[in-house]
Amino acid sequence: MSAVFVRKGVVRMEEQRYLSLRKFFFWIFLSLFTVFTPMIVFYSLGYKLDVREKRFLKTGTISIKTFPENAQLLVNNSKEDKLTPCVLTELMPRIYDIVLEKEGFYPYQFYQEVKPSAVATIDVVLVPKIEGMQKVRFPYNTYKFFLSKRLLGEKIFLFTDQGIFLMEKDFKNVQRLSSFDIGLAAGQSLKGIIESNNRLLFWNADAVWMVNLSFFGQNPEVPVTVVYTAKDAIKNVFVGLKEQYLIVYDGEGVLASDINNSDAAFTVLSLREKDSEVFYDSGTETLYVRRMIPQGQSFSLFKVEFLPLLQEKVRNEKVF
Repeated sequence: MSAVFVRKGVVRMEEQRYLSLRKFFFWIFLSLFTVFTPMIVFYSLGYKLDVREKRFLKTGTISIKTFPENAQLLVNNSKEDKLTPCVLTELMPRIYDIVLEKEGFYPYQFYQEVKPSAVATIDVVLVPKIEGMQKVRFPYNTYKFFLSKRLLGEKIFLFTDQGIFLMEKDFKNVQRLSSFDIGLAAGQSLKGIIESNNRLLFWNADAVWMVNLSFFGQNPEVPVTVVYTAKDAIKNVFVGLKEQYLIVYDGEGVLASDINNSDAAFTVLSLREKDSEVFYDSGTETLYVRRMIPQGQSFSLFKVEFLPLLQEKVRNEKVF
């Protein structure tokens, strides 16, 4: 009889222990559910616990592309296990110090601000380190060079102590245009070239020269002629009025000079303001001028359209 009571007592103790354990684990799981469920929901909505600010913040993303690809990422001086192109997700909203590294290229550093729920897209061209330079294969003293894209294709014009040369952009197929030596001082002071109507014009502050490219390939020596000599320092040169005239801007004003007859030169606009600027659009035959407003101290933009003027004068001649 006593053994039965003992057995029943043991059973009741085990049942109570079992119930206690169930209650314990119930409250443990309930507590965990209460704590972690909001966190899971926050994470699913793009939130993350910011340890520094001790609160949940919505995260952002940085998408990075580079040319060339496979650049190593360092974020806040920490190397990432990613190569470009890549996407950095779940980033706290703040400013990140990012460095892109690739062998043979300069490191590219930038600071990127991450905003909540935003994607910052970065597209970077890495700059290669220069390890050697190719030299043109002739020993002449080069005063100046200009790149051409119009008359003879993509070429390079060189002005040297042995004349004017033309060559491909890869430094091959070097051809002499003329043995004309402009001289060291004038050559180094050249400001630009103009390609117009099968002519190459080049100029500095003192004069404008012309090479007639229609002779190129026919005569071994292409002539070089002076088509304009400046009275004042030339600031800019254009070609206009059906490509027959030089439009020259110097310290005195804007002058039109016939390329084939330098005696035919006309001052079309007087400009004595030192800070004036001039541009001539040969496509529309329009002269644009930034100049001081009369009886004022401020500057404004003006224009003169030559085609309507020519057409109006032609109409007037027909009327009379």
